[in-house]
Amino acid sequence: MYEITNHTNSQKRDLHIDIAKGIGILAVIGLHTGFHVSAWVGWEMPLFFFISGIFANPYKKGFIISRINRLLVPACFFYTPIFLYNCAFYIINQGDISLYDCFMNCAIPSALWFLIALFYISLFHFVISQIINQKIWFVMIAILSFTIGYLLYYWQIPQLLFINTSITSFFFIF
Repeated sequence: MYEITNHTNSQKRDLHIDIAKGIGILAVIGLHTGFHVSAWVGWEMPLFFFISGIFANPYKKGFIISRINRLLVPACFFYTPIFLYNCAFYIINQGDISLYDCFMNCAIPSALWFLIALFYISLFHFVISQIINQKIWFVMIAILSFTIGYLLYYWQIPQLLFINTSITSFFFIF
């Protein structure tokens, strides 16, 4: 195993994880720039959530505050202009389009959904880790969560604030 020492805080980094992150980042960039292979869809976001799960420590003091600062604050910062645009678009085109359609079929790309989904997953992970101590129960909950998420998609239950995606993705975080 190759290890890179970060001289600023003396933490060791695993080169394999950094390579996996780089591959995941390149795949997501490809998705958003049009250079995308359809076969990537099955692994790029699960890889992102899996790598996020490697570094998640719900037992660490300040875990939820850290997630608010690292996930919700950037999401609010970048989604606020999109929210305002959608509200203005609805007001200008009232009668032609519903408010729901303004947000669901937004003209402004909002590719930061993963921040909100990852925050929900972090909350779920934190609560579960406070209640359950045995790993077998974590595995059972992760499999159940994935199954529920799949059924929500299969039954075409509308996605509200990325909750369906969060339920499915908990499996990859764990």
